[in-house]
Amino acid sequence: MSSVSARPSPAPRPSKQSCLSRQQLLAAIRQMQQLLKGQETRFAEGLRVMRSRLSTLHNSLAKAAPEPPPVSCPALQAPADGKKFGTKHLVEHEVHFACEPGFQLLGSSTRTCQPDGSWSGQEPRCAEITVDWGHLPVPGTDGSPGVERDGRPCLQPPAPLRPDRPDPAVQLRPRLPHERHGRQRALPG
Repeated sequence: MSSVSARPSPAPRPSKQSCLSRQQLLAAIRQMQQLLKGQETRFAEGLRVMRSRLSTLHNSLAKAAPEPPPVSCPALQAPADGKKFGTKHLVEHEVHFACEPGFQLLGSSTRTCQPDGSWSGQEPRCAEITVDWGHLPVPGTDGSPGVERDGRPCLQPPAPLRPDRPDPAVQLRPRLPHERHGRQRALPG
């Protein structure tokens, strides 16, 4: 039996490379020029359309009502004999206030900037805490137990201040603007 092997046939050998004629070269160059001219035309048309769309968008934005500036509230000052915490004055930002020792805050301890440009709450003030020594009961004379020191009755310190039950011996007095910033306390008379 004869066997036939299935071998692929060898690739044809390249023939000698032939050069293009001058006419063929000119035709190929013209074809490439036309292809480039078509690409250039499509590119230029795309740029023209893009410029037109950008111009339309710019004009519509220029005609639209300008965006209103963000709402802010006027700057707040720290009360005399007090401190202010917070520097932002935009809507929903808070500013906090506190008083120096010996003073109590009257008004709002926190104020929030409102959408209408006003601050919430009341203007804070620091009131000096003064003690009226003439109205303090002497321990032991009003039925309360007295604290004795060296056999003598002593005054007891006043109870802590509570807004719902103010102590009649302790008065809160806002400091007037013309008063000095020094702390003056009432002394026993």
